Amino acid sequence: MQQLLTIVCSVLREHEYVIIPGFGGFTLHHVPAKQNASHVFTPPSKVPSFNPLLNQDDGMLKHALISTSSVSPAEATQRIEAFTAHCNTLLQTRKTLVIPSLGTLYQNLDGSLAFEPAISSLWSLEHFGLEPVQAAFNPPEAKIIPLSKPWTVSNALLKTAIAASFLIISSLLAFMILKQPQYLNFAGITSNEPAQFQNNLITTPPLQPYRACSNLISTNITLPTPALNETGSCILVFGAFREAFNAQQLAKNLTRLGFKDPIRFEMVNTLIRVCSEKKYTPEVAAEKARHITALHQSVWISKKP
Repeated sequence: MQQLLTIVCSVLREHEYVIIPGFGGFTLHHVPAKQNASHVFTPPSKVPSFNPLLNQDDGMLKHALISTSSVSPAEATQRIEAFTAHCNTLLQTRKTLVIPSLGTLYQNLDGSLAFEPAISSLWSLEHFGLEPVQAAFNPPEAKIIPLSKPWTVSNALLKTAIAASFLIISSLLAFMILKQPQYLNFAGITSNEPAQFQNNLITTPPLQPYRACSNLISTNITLPTPALNETGSCILVFGAFREAFNAQQLAKNLTRLGFKDPIRFEMVNTLIRVCSEKKYTPEVAAEKARHITALHQSVWISKKP
């Protein structure tokens, strides 16, 4: 029985479906990458499901059993029938059938079969060997802008009175100054006062240009702009393969699409992961991922310590 369960998983991994004659069939369904309300990013994956109506023998399971165990077709048929009878008997006695890395089968009260898939990333190469990532979310700080004081009638009258007082005082000072003979003569107005006051004219030196201010205005002030390619903690992951040839083909395709940064290969479990050698900041990594996705190439952002 354990041997047939292992063969069922191997056939499902290669063909994305497998039929157990007289019992039912298992299929794989693609689940795209998603983000939940808690800002947890989950990579794309495949989830197995069970359909009891897929019970017609297509010969795929029998062929896999013959090639694996080197048995005759008649003996392979007998083993599959015995396995099917054992599974049906086990489920009819209200017990569960646990298939490692696939899920759990059990029988409901109404006699129908129910299947609960196992949480695993072994069914999809697009999973890249990644785990769900919790994104850091920092909400913008709220800025408090103070409200201006309301404009009231009393404030308007007070400001008007101050302006009028300043105008009156300025007029009196100007009148008192112009009463002096030397200022009248300086302004070209004749006076009958003694001529001795005409020699006391106030001479003011010519104003010199303020060179420091003119130089400051003519100087172009530039502020340093932060570099977009500063080193961060994020890398770009483009795919994962079992064969080294497929990983090299993806690297060449990225270069053809215009990705100029260095690309490296790393082993994760049994897969060869294709990722960027340079580490980016989250903003730069998101911008590069957006351009690559626009070119119909899948990409995933991974955070490195």
